[in-house]
Amino acid sequence: MRFKITQEQRGFTFLLRVCGELDIATAPRLKESVLVALQNGARSLAFDFTELRFMDSSGLAVLLSALNRTAERGGQVYILGAARQILDVFTLMNLALSFRFCQEADLPGM
Repeated sequence: MRFKITQEQRGFTFLLRVCGELDIATAPRLKESVLVALQNGARSLAFDFTELRFMDSSGLAVLLSALNRTAERGGQVYILGAARQILDVFTLMNLALSFRFCQEADLPGM
């Protein structure tokens, strides 16, 4: 599966749908998408990982940066549709409580 990011704006929350593998080769593309969303007025970011098959520490670093940047704006980072192996990365790094895990219907403004 090729790496792909699509972006949708939902009020002050931007939804980024991430497909494929998020690793050292693809993390810069996600970082750029995060920066574009923030420049376009995003307060919160939602990442749909329904089609994400793998994530390494470089992908997690992008998410942590997004968490810090949204917190500065009074926003949050939401994680949607993450598979067990992706959730395990958050748990192993003791970060599961830092992010909001939910369904798309639970996002603000839905």
